Amino acid sequence: MTYMKPGKQISPVPLLRVRPACLAIVAVMGCALALPARAQFGPPNPDGNGDGKVTLAEFKAVSSTEVLRRLDSNKDGMMSRAEYQVAVDLMSRFAGASVAKRAVSRFADDDSNQDGLLTRSEMEAGAQRRFIRADANGDGALDKAELKSTRQAARQDTRG
Repeated sequence: MTYMKPGKQISPVPLLRVRPACLAIVAVMGCALALPARAQFGPPNPDGNGDGKVTLAEFKAVSSTEVLRRLDSNKDGMMSRAEYQVAVDLMSRFAGASVAKRAVSRFADDDSNQDGLLTRSEMEAGAQRRFIRADANGDGALDKAELKSTRQAARQDTRG
């Protein structure tokens, strides 16, 4: 069978070559749509006001409010290990096992009473600890260099 284009005959062979690629794209999109909507998008931008620096308030907002908005599927104001696991699974798939391992470790570190749930206050306390470690010059804001340095150090921790 050939396909007709005005003034041209098109062979079906090129269409068959495209089909597997199209199916792969549709499969990936289907998987993304099957995930909870709040977990479908990449990490939130911590620089809420776009001034090039991240304040503690912005850092806490991303580390607690935004995470809860995206991952607290039952809307109880706390994040269970199961809810958090959705994000860990995505991280593992797209960013690698070392990033997922770091995320699991962060949950354990932030869960101060070890009840398997992260409350907003536990998340904010963990965010504050990470912020203070990252604020190398002590000016109360993280610039791009400090954010980059923090990410690189975290990657080294999981590799070494």
